[in-house]
Amino acid sequence: KLVIATTLVATTVGGTLIGVNNLTKKEGEPIRKTAIVQTEDKKIEINYKEIILEELVTTKQIIVATNKMKVPFTHTVKHFIGERSQDVEFSIVGRFIVDLDKLNSEDILIDDNSKTVTIYMTKPTKDVSLLEDETKFSEIQKSWFLFNKDIEYSLEQVEDIKHQVKCDALTLMIDLEEQAKESARQSIEGIIRMVTNNNYTINIRWVS
Repeated sequence: KLVIATTLVATTVGGTLIGVNNLTKKEGEPIRKTAIVQTEDKKIEINYKEIILEELVTTKQIIVATNKMKVPFTHTVKHFIGERSQDVEFSIVGRFIVDLDKLNSEDILIDDNSKTVTIYMTKPTKDVSLLEDETKFSEIQKSWFLFNKDIEYSLEQVEDIKHQVKCDALTLMIDLEEQAKESARQSIEGIIRMVTNNNYTINIRWVS
């Protein structure tokens, strides 16, 4: 399954928010499950822990925000009599992602007396993808006494440039980390409420 968060995350500087949708599941409307167990003193109780774990693990991943950014880069080639340079504008899509498939029962604590569910989660991670078809190149600038105006890019240089602009994009996303965690929290709470029928207070604890 793939879940898209319900909360919008604001754009980074130089970026435009391009895709955050409502919380959905591939199968359509979720089916609420219950696990009825009998305790030693013959009381009937509902055990939510394994149900919550199953719902989260089978969801696998939550994309809490998708953000399109423009990242500039200047490539300069120096010669002993001058230099050539070219400005390049890269389009990059950044995402904050929460992975749920590594959760285990020890990460979920349920207190039936206080009606609380506490889940220990790894904080959202950043991921970026380069939209190579949208790369824009400026006119090449050169010292006036250099006759050949072309700049040749080696395969190694291209890969180094791609790596650098992806690192720059990840840096631009840092300011959104707290908003991404809040968006993820609301999405996870929504999944749990569908299981507990909204009868429990939900606490999300972020761990490194």
